[in-house]
Amino acid sequence: MRYITKYLLCFFVIVNFAGCLSFSTGHSENSEEKSGDIPVGTIYYTGVNIWYEKPNKISSINYHKGTKLPIGTKVKIVGFGNRKIQFIQVDTSQTFTIVHHKKYTRIKLKELFDRYFSEKRALAEGGCFHDVTKNEKENIKNGSIAFYMSKAAVVMAYGYPPSHKTPLLSNNVWYYWHSRFQEVIVHFKDNKLYKIERMEPILPGMKRHEVESVSGE
Repeated sequence: MRYITKYLLCFFVIVNFAGCLSFSTGHSENSEEKSGDIPVGTIYYTGVNIWYEKPNKISSINYHKGTKLPIGTKVKIVGFGNRKIQFIQVDTSQTFTIVHHKKYTRIKLKELFDRYFSEKRALAEGGCFHDVTKNEKENIKNGSIAFYMSKAAVVMAYGYPPSHKTPLLSNNVWYYWHSRFQEVIVHFKDNKLYKIERMEPILPGMKRHEVESVSGE
């Protein structure tokens, strides 16, 4: 009987320790999502074009549907944490919310924030917008991509590709989605876009595959 009691005591100690470890880990992750140097009320500028169908539910997967909030838009941050970034467009007072789908973006909320926003306006003198060519500027303003665009220009025009299919921007193939079922695959060579593949459903289980290429490959 004494050995059974001793065994049960050890069992409860182990279970209790595991529970504490689990709580500690969860608390740490939750704190990471809420922490950071993003003070509410701070003015920022969008560093990329942002598309939305519902302003209160913009997916971090970066679907290219609906209305485009252009690069360089002045915003005020009003919320940061719990997988969400909330901001107000200063000129219109419209409120927006970016929802962090970590399964697909696979980055922390602060890193996601840094991808979308900058303290310096890209369109201002000396901003990154002025480092691209005239044709790239037009495509960025239109929210479109074209051959010979650099990776930096594609990011400004299209935003960042979700990391679950494009883990590194150094990769020469990037995967975007216009919608859940419409995929756009962008190919680079020597930092220049040279091929675009578009895939969209036409019938259940079937997709239309269109390829545009500079070289005709």
